Amino acid sequence: KDNGKEKLYSDKHILVVEDSEKNRKFARELLQKTGAGIDTAGNGQEAVKMFSDSEEGYYDLVLMDIQMPVMDGNEATKKIRALERKDAKVVPIVAMTTYLFAEDIRSLFRAGMDMHIAKPLSDQKLTDVMKKYFTR
Repeated sequence: KDNGKEKLYSDKHILVVEDSEKNRKFARELLQKTGAGIDTAGNGQEAVKMFSDSEEGYYDLVLMDIQMPVMDGNEATKKIRALERKDAKVVPIVAMTTYLFAEDIRSLFRAGMDMHIAKPLSDQKLTDVMKKYFTR
């Protein structure tokens, strides 16, 4: 059934940043079908640390929740973009949020995000994101 997608992105690494354990697990399950390596963080502060501690170029995509305790997604994105390393400026950061108001969405792009997908997550939404950023 998933033969076309299975292991398609085995050379990619994705960081999923989500404070809800249920949503993190769901995203991991959807993404694992693609063969990509999946790391997860429970808040923005964890995500910034994981990104900055990783080897440059390790992450190919960051899926970032917006409303989280400790550090929200907008602040985490700004901190990642401000890191003194090349990949921090160009890694795709995709907002995952229930925000629907235009001003909220504009604030995501001002923070440095590349794209916005609405929750709830679905296999199709994540597949579309991966196709957009992982085109060979």
